[in-house]
Amino acid sequence: MIGRKKELQYLTRGFSLGNALRSVFLYGCDGIGKSHLVREVAESLTLRNPAHLVFLAQGSEINRIQDIISSFGRNLHPSNRIPHPLLNELGRKLGEEIIKTESKHRIDNTEIDLPESLAKKFVSVWENILSSSEINHPDFTPILVFEDMDKMPIDVLNWLCQDFNHAIRKSKVFQNTRFLFTSTQRKNVYESFFSQFGISQIEEIEVKPLDPSETVLLAESSGIEFTDPQSLILETEGVPLKILKFVNKSITVTNNSVKDMNENDQNEPSKFDDFSEEIKENNLSVPLKEAREKFEKEYLTIQLK
Repeated sequence: MIGRKKELQYLTRGFSLGNALRSVFLYGCDGIGKSHLVREVAESLTLRNPAHLVFLAQGSEINRIQDIISSFGRNLHPSNRIPHPLLNELGRKLGEEIIKTESKHRIDNTEIDLPESLAKKFVSVWENILSSSEINHPDFTPILVFEDMDKMPIDVLNWLCQDFNHAIRKSKVFQNTRFLFTSTQRKNVYESFFSQFGISQIEEIEVKPLDPSETVLLAESSGIEFTDPQSLILETEGVPLKILKFVNKSITVTNNSVKDMNENDQNEPSKFDDFSEEIKENNLSVPLKEAREKFEKEYLTIQLK
């Protein structure tokens, strides 16, 4: 992982079973690669720790409390000891419980505290699912990831540090829980949140821009060699998302150049041989299209596995 090996190793080692790292706060500007780093950590952790399960809640898709539970159900990274049918059952149960709880609240909202009930339902569903599996509670280690806290509504943040926090701390299933938070803002912005959550110590890590050599290395992983790396470095400022856009722009320029050459050489078939293997597809030559897809998939595209 270009430019992030130190952070990846530190988080993987610290969150592994037997190590003491409990809570981490990652911050950095938009497009810096926080989400990509989080997913690399999740994959690395679950490969090395058979009883780890990483829950991901993406702030950008959360507008209400129910969305956090749904996001957790959809964005799971399990270890190989946690069978996929178990996770499918979890998703189904969580969906059912959300609907039941909302329905009950609509019928008689004076007898049910919806936020508190949803928190308890999340925990009880997990307790029931795990009790029927071969996973031992003392070994089970949930990693709860809250991405893009700056995009979450204030009422959702309040629910997390109050009802949700109280529910998981009362559960033996969640006794080994570790926490990972990300934001574009510094940790001090969330002092009140962490105080209510009961997190007195949290490691703060800045996800910094790539240095010049890393910037060029990441860009050239697309298969394109840049003759003017200084332009790449100055324009992208080491921000991976900007590097992707720069690469895409370069691919487009290269593709248009090939297209122009082909059009100019229509009356000279013998000179077209140099380009005969570059079959056009959607106005992008296959080698360049594959280079873009490889770059996006391996380094910058946010995909849940």
